[in-house]
Amino acid sequence: TSGGGLDLMTETISLSAMVETPLVIVDAQRPGPATGLPTWTGQADLNLAVYSAHGEFPRVVIACSDPESSFENIQHALNYAEKYQIPVILLTEANIAMSYTTVKPFQQNTIPIERGLTTDSAELETLTQDQRYKITDRGISKRWLPGSSKTVYFANGDEHWEGGELNEDGDKAKLMIDKRNAKTKQILQEIPHPEVFGPENADISFVGWGSTKNTVLDALDILKAQGLSANYLHYNFVWPIKTEKFVEFFKANKKIILAEGNLQGQLGSLLEGQTGLKFNQKLLKYNGRPFTIEDILELAK
Repeated sequence: TSGGGLDLMTETISLSAMVETPLVIVDAQRPGPATGLPTWTGQADLNLAVYSAHGEFPRVVIACSDPESSFENIQHALNYAEKYQIPVILLTEANIAMSYTTVKPFQQNTIPIERGLTTDSAELETLTQDQRYKITDRGISKRWLPGSSKTVYFANGDEHWEGGELNEDGDKAKLMIDKRNAKTKQILQEIPHPEVFGPENADISFVGWGSTKNTVLDALDILKAQGLSANYLHYNFVWPIKTEKFVEFFKANKKIILAEGNLQGQLGSLLEGQTGLKFNQKLLKYNGRPFTIEDILELAK
């Protein structure tokens, strides 16, 4: 879907969170609001992906940057959704989704499939209803496919107890909310850190996500040829957001520029809110056009 389509269906995200049913949504971003610029590109749906749907619950947001990352990230998205029983939103962009490009053959079978299902026949025979949403330290309970076991459970959008039966007891509701949100800690430990391209220390530094990566990396090569050192910190997994590498990047570099295809600098706001660090400068483009090398080089003069 696009951002406009996701607007119309966000209730599905919170339902997925409540019944702990894996869900993967691919959002090919273009400018809004409403119909906006339907054939152009943008990066303005990050907040939509991170905050859409009411209530507090874990989710993962991953951003594609090119064909290879798209091929790999959809596999990660499916794994995280099923392993943690959560909604995962995969952000791509119109200029990625609709571009023609020549690529090398993708590496096959490098990402193991992780479904997180109970499949052992003996275990399926001994399952009890209350195991489906059982309170656990990691927040993950047993999940089995309907029909694979004689044991059934309730899956509905109301708050419930361990067997899925509706329950509005305050103490139990808190325990169940804590159980679901405990997954975030596990996810943060598992997702990779952002990647640094170029030297650890540089005269000029960029931070970004999505297709911004392609333009910035091309610009880094030109800047290097001109004798100016530059580097780039790229976020592939944007929520929950890891900040350790970002803090190190800030300490190691003196001029750090946020580069995003939206008006508000949405990734920058997430990072600044989590760390208290402030970007020296922000390069924001939101007219439906992707970044050009000239946009980047202009800041390096």
